[in-house]
Amino acid sequence: MLPRHWARCAVLALAFTTSLKAVQLLRSLDLAPEKKVRAAVLLAADAGEADQHQLGWTGNEVVARQLNAAEPAAATTATAASAAAATPQTRLSSLPPCVRVYVYNASQLSERELRQKGFGSPLREQLVGAEGAGGLFNTEQHATGAILLSRLLRSKRCPIVSDPAAAQVFIVPMLAAPVDAALASGEGGVTFSFMPPSVRAALWPLCERLITENWTAVLPHFTPRTASRHVFLSDIFFALFNSCDGADPGFAFRLASNPAAHLLAQAVWTDETPSDGTMRGSGGGFSPSILNRMRKISIAYPSSVHLSGNWSANPLKPWRRRPLAERPYLMMFGGSMHGSPLAERLRKHIARMCEEYAARHGPLACKLVTAEHNFDAQLGVATQVMQQSRFCLEPPGFGDERKAIVDALTLGCIPVTFLPRVEADLWATHWSEGWRRESRLLLDHARVLAAPSPWPGGVDPLDIFSALVGE
Repeated sequence: MLPRHWARCAVLALAFTTSLKAVQLLRSLDLAPEKKVRAAVLLAADAGEADQHQLGWTGNEVVARQLNAAEPAAATTATAASAAAATPQTRLSSLPPCVRVYVYNASQLSERELRQKGFGSPLREQLVGAEGAGGLFNTEQHATGAILLSRLLRSKRCPIVSDPAAAQVFIVPMLAAPVDAALASGEGGVTFSFMPPSVRAALWPLCERLITENWTAVLPHFTPRTASRHVFLSDIFFALFNSCDGADPGFAFRLASNPAAHLLAQAVWTDETPSDGTMRGSGGGFSPSILNRMRKISIAYPSSVHLSGNWSANPLKPWRRRPLAERPYLMMFGGSMHGSPLAERLRKHIARMCEEYAARHGPLACKLVTAEHNFDAQLGVATQVMQQSRFCLEPPGFGDERKAIVDALTLGCIPVTFLPRVEADLWATHWSEGWRRESRLLLDHARVLAAPSPWPGGVDPLDIFSALVGE
């Protein structure tokens, strides 16, 4: 049973690689079927171009993943065989034509700054078994937009178009001001229910711009005919609409007063949360009817794993490490004790359980990596432990989803999730139902918290996980 789980994790890593996020984003647009196929390859097309942030997956493997979502393992097996005998040139030549993308004010964007902002700085810790090769970065979970914009600007195979009349997709960059470092320096020991004031200060000008901007004037190609092909893309606030709505419950009502609100409601808005494809402003549970069904696409958080071009020929991908021989920890949990009220209860419960199992069964039974406030400082340690663990415990935080789920999958650790109610909508395009079912374990949080013992029905998780790995 376990080899199948690990094979699925290896395939899943492909879908979550950060340079490929535009696959899901562009597939949601109002394009003809054949154009959707082309859209799926937009940013995957230059996957053979080598630089320190590049991934070792080829574009045709990405196409196979998207066209064979029901059978990802078979698709990857077939493409891996063909990729082994192909050169980067032949791989690129086999790809479908590019989608034509127009980026507003592209000449004013700095690809270098976007790349640094999106991928983050290299972590001191490195991939286990590949010391000196890099591959781990302090990637901020909401910076997917910066990664996408960087890829669009630097793609050699699929350059952006300068003629808007030829465009199939229009990208509207929404760049945030830098976070005030002086203000942020005093926030390290504080936990916030929404976001730190320094971050909100960087966010709110974007929210005000959405409300007050004369969009039909600044976006001359934003018309009823093209509105559904416009994507509003923030560099560091990927879930821009929801972030603004969280910062001000009246945001949706104020946005509805914009003269272009009927066009904004047709545009595409990006997010990371479980999705049914629509946006609904909070506003006390209601939102203006014109914005009540805003189009939303949910894309997985970016991983902290970014492999350089020289990893293409390296068989020791982080998600392919042999679990029994090289993963001494049976399970691990990395994270703070903070989140929603439910998440805090569950996280503290899991942390106590982990410590108890380590005390009773030895330090390899469960490894706990935590911090009272600033868990970012522990990210390097957490990624190291993930690479050495077989199961990663992934309770929710302030949202139902976690970036750590993506990190676990790209590092070959099977995630253990706790929210059955959100499973069907969690990154459904990247992590389809059958695929998700075979690449994670699901426990019901209610049974976990209600049971008299730490786990449902008094069953020892050590017995469950040991049985799965055949020990």
